[in-house]
Amino acid sequence: MNSLATHLVPEHWRAPAEEPSWLMRARQQAWQRLETQKLPTTRLEDWKYTGLDLLARRQFTSRTDTPSARWFGEQMAGLTGRYRMVFVDGYYAEEFSELGSTQDGLDIAPLSMRLQAAGVEAEISKADLRAEAGFTLLATARFKDGAYIAVEELGDIDGAIDLVYICTGDTVCHQRNIIRLGNSARLEVAEHFISTEGCTGLTNHHLVIDLGAGAELDWVRVQRQDAGTFLVTRMQVLQHQDAKFNYFGMDTGSRLVRHDIHSSLLESGAEVRLTGVIVVARQQHIDNHTHIEHIAPDCTSTERFKAVAAGRSRVVFNGKIKVHPGADGTNSNQSSANLLLSAHAEIDTKPELEIYADDVVATHGATVGQLDETAVYYLRSRGLSELEARQLLIRGFCRELVDRVAREELRELLDHWLSKAMPEAGVA
Repeated sequence: MNSLATHLVPEHWRAPAEEPSWLMRARQQAWQRLETQKLPTTRLEDWKYTGLDLLARRQFTSRTDTPSARWFGEQMAGLTGRYRMVFVDGYYAEEFSELGSTQDGLDIAPLSMRLQAAGVEAEISKADLRAEAGFTLLATARFKDGAYIAVEELGDIDGAIDLVYICTGDTVCHQRNIIRLGNSARLEVAEHFISTEGCTGLTNHHLVIDLGAGAELDWVRVQRQDAGTFLVTRMQVLQHQDAKFNYFGMDTGSRLVRHDIHSSLLESGAEVRLTGVIVVARQQHIDNHTHIEHIAPDCTSTERFKAVAAGRSRVVFNGKIKVHPGADGTNSNQSSANLLLSAHAEIDTKPELEIYADDVVATHGATVGQLDETAVYYLRSRGLSELEARQLLIRGFCRELVDRVAREELRELLDHWLSKAMPEAGVA
């Protein structure tokens, strides 16, 4: 057995006795496949910038903390989403959640309560043959719970949903999440990854999103965990005819983060927009890997990622776009813009294009630079201190993408959290 996979399972973990037989089989098969597939290493091209040595050296135990209501209230201050589902170390926390009476056409519940829902068994039991599928297998074999959200055809849900994942102590949690939107359905969701102070735990987060014809999903992911935590996520998005997926991600915390976002444009007219902002310092390592597959004709993809790296931090962005045979009329645009604020920081940005169709428009660009000292001097001449000038320029650099978030209250909070991260970005 892969020793690292075993290392990343809490000693106290036990599958619930009341689980259906198909899930027990799926867990067993996933664990057996880990014996040969193992967790990814830097020998794999998609993982060559992000090794897992830190995870192997970290001693995870079963120690957890119990968040207080006051602490949670401070963390969620300003968020007024209509629904809230909270998980603490992988377990559903009803005391912090707010589901109430849901609207017609919306089904929202912990995944553990929807294991009999249509398609759940097929999704969880599905074989993942990717060479780097180890964390997905681990999530299937040992997940505790997760979010299940389904919106019926033509459902236009009033109010946003906040999904909150809290990591505490030095434990490990694995999660599986399933989101489904029927034809022409609309929904806004925000994911929040937070942790208690001093937390050194690991969260392995797997998410599948299925968007029916004409459906539209706005998704915001905010990661502001303590600097000693670890986070690995994989998001698989399936988009049917004219479906739209708008994603914004912001990372300001954690020690090691790996995000994999995989969008499959399965039918014509589908559109995906991915944007992200990273502001880190010290010895933080943030890796965003995106993979967009244009499978059908006349689809559109847009990517805009910006990063600010200071201290001894490292930021990785790898954006892969594959245009399959027959996907004529594809329109794809990708850019990665980065600010390097320290001689000890590092930014690796790598665009990839594979085109096997005609009549395709595909562009990409990547830049790595420093703050414009002329602009800094100009702002200082107007009465700002050097720190204030640099922070203002960094905020302006990031705000271009933050301002694209549709939910007004969330935009304001994103700017607030971004401001709090500024002193840690090596400009103080």
